[in-house]
Formats: sequence, structure tokens, C-alpha cells
Amino acid sequence: MTRKRTAHIEKKGKTYYARFYNYLDQRVKKSLKTKSADTAQQVVAELDKFISLQLTALQAQKTDISDLVYELYYGEKLLKPLSAKTKKLLSEFPDIDIADKDIHKLADQILKLGEELSTHEEKITLLEKENAELIKFKEKYFSLSNSVEGKISLSYQNSPTCRDALVIYEQDLSREIAKKDVSTHINKLNDFFKHHDLLDNKLSVVTPVYLTEYLDDESDSFKEPNRRFNRVWKYFSRFFNYASRTWEIDNIAARVKKRKNEQRGDIHWHPIEEIEAVLIKQDTYWQALIGTLGFAGCSAHEMRGLKRDDFYKGSDGDYYLRVQANEIRTLKNAKRARSIHVNPNHLLPLLLSHVKELATGDLLFPSRVTGSPHWQAGSLSVYLNGRNARGPTAAVIGVLPAEMTALSLRRAYGSNMLRSGKTASEVAAAMGNSSRMVEDHYARLLAVEVKSDF
Repeated sequence: MTRKRTAHIEKKGKTYYARFYNYLDQRVKKSLKTKSADTAQQVVAELDKFISLQLTALQAQKTDISDLVYELYYGEKLLKPLSAKTKKLLSEFPDIDIADKDIHKLADQILKLGEELSTHEEKITLLEKENAELIKFKEKYFSLSNSVEGKISLSYQNSPTCRDALVIYEQDLSREIAKKDVSTHINKLNDFFKHHDLLDNKLSVVTPVYLTEYLDDESDSFKEPNRRFNRVWKYFSRFFNYASRTWEIDNIAARVKKRKNEQRGDIHWHPIEEIEAVLIKQDTYWQALIGTLGFAGCSAHEMRGLKRDDFYKGSDGDYYLRVQANEIRTLKNAKRARSIHVNPNHLLPLLLSHVKELATGDLLFPSRVTGSPHWQAGSLSVYLNGRNARGPTAAVIGVLPAEMTALSLRRAYGSNMLRSGKTASEVAAAMGNSSRMVEDHYARLLAVEVKSDF
């Protein structure tokens, strides 16, 4: 009687093995690929079943045999069910044994090559589309290039020399701004062209690199170089904007970026009490003049040309100061022409007392310099803030303390107006400024003004 052949479990380390006779009737030892005793028992039980059945590999494939038992008993991996694509491919070859594992591998390779070919075809289609777009772009580029070259050529033909452009620009600029400002503006432009030896060259050959280099050199030595850079840049922005409109050349200033300004400290201004403390020490003339600076926001330049009839009583019964250009001095710009409401509490009494004592003449504040009926550009500042003796020039003791100037008094007017509840737009109208200028220069709170009262 032949002994029944069954599989026997062994354990080596933590892994279970089985000794059994395979389909070739060879005794072998193979890993059950598990560290679980229960799983090993299940695998061996299924293995014993197929050992007893003695099926061929093809017959076993048609049963519910597990992949592991099939591999253990027949020594090869169980063929996976054919996919729909593989069945469709193999159906075209009726003589092929679909149970042959080599046929399965070959079919899979053919399908994979087909997928790769399809992917390549998609890439080729995409590349052909991109190539068509590139051809269109190339045609557009050459068209634009020819157009730009034409414009550059035309610009060069139309462009005057830098020297001639400055002469024409100065004539037009003189109709818009004060003579002093025109001179400063033109001198800066002239210095730029001389710096790069460009005066006799066509204006169209000037590039942003020239301007950037000049602005860097010009502003480098200043305490706030970025602020200086931006301030001087404005001259060139105005000029090249004009040149672009007049001669159709490139506005190079628009291609030079302004810098971020350095953080400024608190602005210098004065509370009402501080101004009034200075007024107590003065005569009626200086009281009215200093009061007009601090309580009406006039600049020292504007003060020089105020006339007696510029101080007038309006139809509403209030008093006003009229600021307008005249033969003595121009105004910085059109916005500076305005009528300022005279503060009835702080300024009106000072002006009425001053006018009452004023001698004949049409000026509201005639010069106190012998031989000059009106204040000159620098003389008023000298009398306000003083001057040290220089050679034959005598020293002058100013009427204002060292920390107070005409500019700080003008700022005091704007700052006190804002703190009284006026909007930036209202203050801008009264001072002849833009709202942005008011917000930048007068609206900034001092830290000491913020109370910790929560």
C-alpha cells in the first residue's frame, strides 16, 4: 500500500516552509512566505488538495487555486486573466495557445509598445501645433521688429540735438513756471548732457543707462540719497515727457525707476501757543508778518508780493488774504493762486493793528531793508532767522528763535488745521497744495500726541 503524500510544515527562524512533492513528483522545500502559523496551515491544506488531485497546470488554471499554491506546486507564477485588450489582440491569431505564458508576455509587450506609440503620436501632434505657433510668432516678431526699426529711424531723423532741445524746452517751460524754477530745471538738464558729453548729439541717442548713472552720481553724497534721486528725477521726467510728445522719441525717464524714499523723522511744526509766545516779543509789523506765516500758511516767497488791497473784507463779512502773481514775484504754480480765510482769533487782530500803523504805499509788508521797497528772495529769510558776520557783511539778529523758520511756520498752519478737524482736501485748498502733499508733510502725527487712554 502506497503511503499518501502530504505536505509537511517546518519553521526556520520566523518563516514557515513546506516539504512536499511537486507536479513532477520531486520532493522540494519551499517558503510559504508567511510568519503566521494559521496562514501556513491554510496554505498547506490547499497544497495537499492539489497534490491529491494531480492536475495539469492548464487544468489547475481553470480552478480557484491561489497564486501562491500554484507557484509552489507548479514552479511558475499563475497566469493572470487576460485583459479585454489582450483578448482582442490574441483573437486575431486563432492558432495561438492562449494558455502559453510566453504568448501572454509577448501580447503585453505588443500592447505596451502600442501605448508608447500612441503617446509619441500625441507628442508629435502637440509639437506640430507648437511649431505652427512659433512660425506665427516669428512672422509677428519680424513685422514688429521692422516697425520698431522704422520708428527708431524716424525718431532719429526728427530728433533735435540735446542743445537745441534745451533751448526750445526752456522757452515753453518759461510760460508755465517761475523764472527761478526754470533756471534750476535747465541747469540740471544742462549738467546732465555735459556730464555725458551729449550736448551736440541727437536727443534720441540718450538711453536710460545715461540717466541712471547720472542720478546715482548726483545723489550719492546726500544724507538721503534716495530722496535726492527722486527729486532730481522729476526734472528729467518732465523734460523727456515733453520731448516724447514733441519729437516722438523714447521717454527714457519713464524707464528709470524711482527709489523708495528713506523714512523721514517727525516733521517740524509749532503749536499755536509756541507761535504766540514768539509774537509777544515783536512789534506790530513782525507780529502781523509772522502771524501770516503761521496762521495763514503763506510761504516767505508769497509774503514778498502781498499788497495792501490783498487783505480785504469779503461779502460774507469775513476777512481774506488774496495770493496772486504780480510784478514783484510769480507763484510756484497755478494752485498757489488762492484767497485764504483770515483766522478771526489769532491773525485778524494782528493784521488790523498792522494796517492801522502802516505808512503809505501799496505793499502789505514793505521791506525793512534800506533802499529796497520790497523784500528780495534772500533778505526776508535773513531778517527772520539772522545771519553771521562775513567779512564786510554785518551780522543780523533774526526775529525768530533758532528752531523756527518760515517753512516750519507754514507747516504749523497745515498741521494745526488738520488737528482742528479739517480734511486734507480742505487744507490743500487753503495752502495751494495737493491733498497728497498735505498728507505726506502735515498729517503725520507725532508720537507724543497719541494718548494711552484705553
